[in-house]
Amino acid sequence: MSAVADEREWEEMDEQAGEAPVGLMVVGALGMSASALIGGVLAMKRGAVAEQYGVTAHPAFAGITLAAAEIELGGWDLRSTTVAEALRRHDHLPPAVVDAVEEGDAPLCRGLWTASDYPLDEEDFARRPVSLEEGAGMVAADIEAFRAETGAREMIVVFLGNPSREAVPADEEIAALRLKAVPAEVMYAVGAADAGAHFVDFTPSAALELRAVWSHAEEAGVQLAGRDGSTGQTMMKVTVAEMLARRGIHVDGWYSTNMLGNRDGLILSSPEYGGSKIADKTGALHGRQPDFHKVSIEYLPPWGDAKEAWDAIECSTWLGAPLSIRINWRGRDSQLAAAMVLDLFRLVHHGAESGLSGFQPQLGYFFKRPYLREATSISERWDELLKFYG
Repeated sequence: MSAVADEREWEEMDEQAGEAPVGLMVVGALGMSASALIGGVLAMKRGAVAEQYGVTAHPAFAGITLAAAEIELGGWDLRSTTVAEALRRHDHLPPAVVDAVEEGDAPLCRGLWTASDYPLDEEDFARRPVSLEEGAGMVAADIEAFRAETGAREMIVVFLGNPSREAVPADEEIAALRLKAVPAEVMYAVGAADAGAHFVDFTPSAALELRAVWSHAEEAGVQLAGRDGSTGQTMMKVTVAEMLARRGIHVDGWYSTNMLGNRDGLILSSPEYGGSKIADKTGALHGRQPDFHKVSIEYLPPWGDAKEAWDAIECSTWLGAPLSIRINWRGRDSQLAAAMVLDLFRLVHHGAESGLSGFQPQLGYFFKRPYLREATSISERWDELLKFYG
């Protein structure tokens, strides 16, 4: 083949790659946050609602090209219904979104379940891998099948499943774990890398506590991001804490409670499964810890997806004068989360186009206790995000 012909062939391959769709597979796809994400994207694709984004709609990102609503959607769940049925059952999105989603949309694979995970409901759609090798192999095969079916060139996996009650020692090597039982979230993370898919953990799971996953992703040429999406109260909390610190006001005590009635509230109100979430919410004030700091999560079914958060803050000002602050807000938990997941998807896809791989600390703005950025302020994380992508 001549040099000219060879160059032409590469140009054609680049053009074809540029036209390929981007794939998004979500773990826990039938949950409220994941179904809100999938339903919202499908509604935007079909023109039922206007395209709308959160952080990435900021003018600072206007100079870079980010993926729009043309996304191929799928995922995993432990239940055998459809996203369309889940949206009707949850009743947490505008009717225009629900009506835009059809029964065959966003095909789902059987999710993974291990003994470390929250007990299954009566309906069991789960696969039960007994080792990392088996579970990661299932995940990788699912991703490859989805890629072949949709023609997606880049694949991004977002973990919105339930955190397990166990963690893998951070210094374990993947090769040593391949034949051992590990939490399902680790199987998803390793399986994604094995299939060349980027992985975002939006939960307080132990998926990325295993540092060998980081090097595994680096070797596979894929990106990682995570530790517990900061969608509402915690982002507000760290912003207020930073303001008080700059003002020279000492925080004597801080009490936060979260009230919600969705499945997240049910699971995270359990000390056995919610401990990591409480630790992340408490640890979010790293470097600005008050003398007393307590966080609770209460499951209140009548609240549904309308999460309510209360903060009571006791402070000391100049010459010891007291200052009390009370903050109360209520919002749709799933839609707050889904918007940020979509932002992360767009930025990870942009990173893929730029050849990024390995852990991406510049995305720390989106998380409660982001790896490698735990000690930074919310302002520092925002500045880093804009500098990196602006």
